[in-house]
Amino acid sequence: MHQHQAAKDIERINEILSAVGRLDDINDLRLGAEGAAKLRFAGGKEVFFEYCLNSGKFFIYTPILPIPLDDHKRCALMQRVLAANFLQLQSGEGYYAVAASQHSVVYQIHIPVSVLDVPLLDKNIDVLLQRHDEAIALLESPEGKSRNVSSASRNKFLQRTIAVAANKVRA
Repeated sequence: MHQHQAAKDIERINEILSAVGRLDDINDLRLGAEGAAKLRFAGGKEVFFEYCLNSGKFFIYTPILPIPLDDHKRCALMQRVLAANFLQLQSGEGYYAVAASQHSVVYQIHIPVSVLDVPLLDKNIDVLLQRHDEAIALLESPEGKSRNVSSASRNKFLQRTIAVAANKVRA
């Protein structure tokens, strides 16, 4: 990716992140030097924002489940992840992936920088928060069936403690 375009993308993303943050009284929400930021919500949910410099893509994601150490359990979880991703029938707007650096399965959404704006990012944060509990129910279940999870309002989630770990997102 061309450095000039990457710099423009990062500037645009930071303006949008800042505006979304201000909607919820968060000051200075922006990507750190590594191109990432994190919000931590009351109750422990986290939403990560990451711009991949080498591909020029912007992602938001939330960790769902840790990857089990036991080979049998890990294999079973990966089978459920693959099944949930098939044709996005059970993954909705995003998809499940393995974040090796976090040793967890995440639910992620790619948003092209060219169409990114405040309402779209705000909507997709809501989607991540809603999908979080549904994804846990889907992926923890040996049958891969989702329990009926009520859709809590975002205001409940916005009663949060915020940790913008812009420079230390990756372990």
